[in-house]
Amino acid sequence: MAGITGLTGCGAIGGLVSSPTSAIYPTYKDFAAEAAKLADTSWIPDDATDIRIKYHQSRPGTLLTFHTEKGLAEGACTTGPRPTPPDLNDTWWPTEVPKDVFLCKDWSVFQAFGNYYGETQIAPR
Repeated sequence: MAGITGLTGCGAIGGLVSSPTSAIYPTYKDFAAEAAKLADTSWIPDDATDIRIKYHQSRPGTLLTFHTEKGLAEGACTTGPRPTPPDLNDTWWPTEVPKDVFLCKDWSVFQAFGNYYGETQIAPR
């Protein structure tokens, strides 16, 4: 009897733990609807391409990356030390992140491998 209860409990707990959501958007226009669910992304240039995101619905934090020819808009971000990162990772996320980053709204952002990478502790809406 205890074994059955234990299995039922594990099944119930397993149903509460969500897998991360990952997506790729070819252009900023394709990304716009998803952007509305995230912490303010108004700092992302409108020419951004190859936008990738990853987040959990059940806990705070989002990762994203994109390519842009324009770069970040002047005055859109400041610089400072990297805040505590979210508990997320992906194969496209760099293994080394600089200690000083761009601070863009609620995001910490850095450039590597010709792309921009952003992270936030804020959960999607």
